[in-house]
Amino acid sequence: MSVAHDHGGFGPYTAEDLHAREDEGRGLELEDGWLIELSPSAPHNWAARQIQEILQEAAADANASVLIAGGGEWEISTPGGHTQARHLRSTEERGPRLDH
Repeated sequence: MSVAHDHGGFGPYTAEDLHAREDEGRGLELEDGWLIELSPSAPHNWAARQIQEILQEAAADANASVLIAGGGEWEISTPGGHTQARHLRSTEERGPRLDH
């Protein structure tokens, strides 16, 4: 990860600053007031999903009424140049998983 540089700002930043960017903060996250570039790798996504599952189990064990959001909008590009935005939904949005 690396710190993202914006157009002349010096930080620290707020959530409003992140969403006010021309790119609406895509590819960035806000950590302790600094904009951090996200790692778009498969291991990063796998680790994020594992953390989501741990948090979901902990919330269920604590009988907590919380939403663990794991979805988001991703852009998928093919080698042929086709790009499509996909909305990845959390388990709560999809409903229960049915294992066969």
